Amino acid sequence: MKTYGIIAALDGELSSLLELMDGAETRELLGHTYYIGRIGGSRVVATVSGVGKVNAAVTCMSLIGAFQPDFVLNIGLGGALDDALRLGDITVADTVTYHDICPGDILDNYYPEGGRFHADRDLNRRITEACARLGEPCRLCTVATGDQFIESTERKNAIRAATGAACCEMEGGAIAQVCVMHGVPFSVIRMISDSADEAADDSFDRFLKTSVKTYNQIVKMLCEA
Repeated sequence: MKTYGIIAALDGELSSLLELMDGAETRELLGHTYYIGRIGGSRVVATVSGVGKVNAAVTCMSLIGAFQPDFVLNIGLGGALDDALRLGDITVADTVTYHDICPGDILDNYYPEGGRFHADRDLNRRITEACARLGEPCRLCTVATGDQFIESTERKNAIRAATGAACCEMEGGAIAQVCVMHGVPFSVIRMISDSADEAADDSFDRFLKTSVKTYNQIVKMLCEA
């Protein structure tokens, strides 16, 4: 039986997924609640990390150390850096990088050299196949992580130009880096909730309340395969 570790930043990004779990039990580690149960034929360990890179990294390290997952998925919402993306589109990271380490060439010269982390290709193939079966728009792309909620067209355009990323968020890079250091396959699934512009805050709040169940169906299909 495969074990999926699933990390979301916010309660609202994880709550509907927990409804899919059978026989869920809980365990407390470093102030976080880990929900352990089954979805389909897979064991699932799911938790809320809190917002930002430090919370995400600590939570991912605890999850890997305590539960030895075969895969780690970071799920949640993200902002569109590419104007071709629309609200509700699914982005799946083929590469994750940071947008808030300046100057950027620090990543080229110091660990982690290059500052880019590549998601597991087979896991991503299964995710995109699940999206296709659900009829959901899905795009493999670079995702940029930073400890900033992006709500500025100027900042959005600067991140896109510097990283080539199509989506921005606040945890995926830290989770990716921890997984790479531990040799655990990972992916980052982000549903576009806003356009990372001056209207992003209101758009994100509305989307969190109404539309997060879609990527949970993707996770359900992965676990049942």
